[in-house]
Amino acid sequence: MGKKNRRHRPKNDDDDNDKEDVQAQSPPKSNAGTNLKDLDFAARRELQRKAAAEKRRARMKCHICGDVGHVRRECPGVRDDGRGMSRFKKKSNVNHEKELYQARKYGTPQQDSSSSSLLEYPPELNACDFRYYDVACDIASTMDYCKQGRGKTKISQKEAFQEVQTALIDAQRHTNLGGMISQTLLKPNRPWICPNNNDIPLPAHTWYMIGLARDFLYNDSEMDAAVNSLTQTLHDHPDKIVGYWAILDYTICQRPGCDKESQKRRVIATCKAAGQAGVTVQIQALPGAAGLDLDQIAGTDYAHVLLDLQTILTDATTEFPTLQIVLANWSGLASHMLSFLQACPHLTIGLDGSVSFAKAGHLHECAFDLPLDKLVLMTSHVIPAEIANLLGRDAFYHAGLWPFVARAVAHYKKTVSIVDVARACSERTLQLYPQLLVAAEAAEEEDVVAAEEEEAESDPNENDTAN
Repeated sequence: MGKKNRRHRPKNDDDDNDKEDVQAQSPPKSNAGTNLKDLDFAARRELQRKAAAEKRRARMKCHICGDVGHVRRECPGVRDDGRGMSRFKKKSNVNHEKELYQARKYGTPQQDSSSSSLLEYPPELNACDFRYYDVACDIASTMDYCKQGRGKTKISQKEAFQEVQTALIDAQRHTNLGGMISQTLLKPNRPWICPNNNDIPLPAHTWYMIGLARDFLYNDSEMDAAVNSLTQTLHDHPDKIVGYWAILDYTICQRPGCDKESQKRRVIATCKAAGQAGVTVQIQALPGAAGLDLDQIAGTDYAHVLLDLQTILTDATTEFPTLQIVLANWSGLASHMLSFLQACPHLTIGLDGSVSFAKAGHLHECAFDLPLDKLVLMTSHVIPAEIANLLGRDAFYHAGLWPFVARAVAHYKKTVSIVDVARACSERTLQLYPQLLVAAEAAEEEDVVAAEEEEAESDPNENDTAN
């Protein structure tokens, strides 16, 4: 009886009033929980379209910057780490692309509107009695960048090489570019093949420094094999290979073969091979100190990479006291740079085009504090700000941009000229890489012979005019 009476109990009006009060006091639902049945057709379709677009955008990966969450036309550009303008933000030269398309389609010669013809090289370096050398470039990466990294149309390998060669010839014509040292990789159980042996020859006076590929992993047997491979390759190509290089990058630890232990082992093996062979080794440490204050450094990847680098350099210089080391593409603080220089007497600092960026205050301080006898310059994979602002997307990095790096260093060093910077870097480069000195002496002899031939040709004309 009690259950039946409770089940069929009549409704009470007070219960309905209580429910209405609770609904009135509860907060309104968000748009995410909107019931589609309560919307009209247009609002429902708009809501579904936005939801589908957000879902699609969340899965997309931008091929320009590599981030997820936006499409290409909404890409803000590659993050420049606070160093200045991104090379993807400026529009391409539509007229130049049209000329390239017509030249490829109809075979018509195009006007000389290349980036090299628009550059105004520092005239001071053309009248100097010495030659400068780019101690770290990457010709293969430069050609790939020319083929795919600019404009809207891709070009062939031959066209990319012609553009790079034109830029280097133009640099040699206006400045005393003596040569360059390009980076290459050595893979396990594979012989090193000189890039000059390919179908497309590289410019003259090109040397190489070899580094270990990420296929050399973290174990003792592979590290011993890596040291043997480096020394044997140098022994087989003494006229082309002038040194070694390694990288310690803690921003790519998630990639296969790039964990911290494997990277440290590769750097240690490279230093050991350089000490045994008596050649210079270049080491690049990443990430840099851009955007970090002194009180924010502790616990960051920048602090960790410097601590590991300090340990590696201490062990290497203890085992090989005369080992020449170059901290390439330095991007740290000036105080840490001076500490490394004080701890390692045979250490040299390499600066690239990043020193020209307006926001790179820590690199400006490094350029000011760094002694000239401890400085070398390199182009690497960085386009100087002056060239990027002038040419936009038509710009690409190559060894011919070395004078603009020297100009930026001289600008922030305040007390020296671009000639002083170039002369000091040239002398330091020849000390680190004596193989280049032989080529420099041969080039000087060629210049003397050419000058004598010009004088011999001009003497008969003078005699005729005198008679």
